Amino acid sequence: MSESTKAVQDAFEQVSSIYLIMEGFVLGLALLIAFNTANINSDERVRDHATMFAYGVSVLRVLGNLAVEGLVLGALAAVMGVVLGYGLLLWMLLVLIPESYPDMVINLAVNVPQAAAILAAGVLAVAIAPVFTVRKLRRMYIPGALRVQE
Repeated sequence: MSESTKAVQDAFEQVSSIYLIMEGFVLGLALLIAFNTANINSDERVRDHATMFAYGVSVLRVLGNLAVEGLVLGALAAVMGVVLGYGLLLWMLLVLIPESYPDMVINLAVNVPQAAAILAAGVLAVAIAPVFTVRKLRRMYIPGALRVQE
């Protein structure tokens, strides 16, 4: 093994504990983005929600609809992210690393339970985010939201 390959391998071993911190940060960022998106979605659909409330639909039912919509969109986004991420990982392992470090051999190993847990956490974050808009939905002034604004 050449010296540069050994140095890179030592550097990888030193920063392996930082990966957990990075995963937590990314999950927190995903939760923040999901909440922000749910909040914007709620603001955009004020008239729709007011119409449902005027017809007697409960807040819980509206939240259920928003959660199902978030679950479907989150699942689609997660599948697309996994496929694109795996393709990018393969490209890095098969093209970039052999060109940069020809002496280094990296085997691809995916921890399926950990990947499934991360995938589930991301999908659940998007599905649960509308729950944080319940206060806004309960305080909605229905006649004002139903007025036509031109």
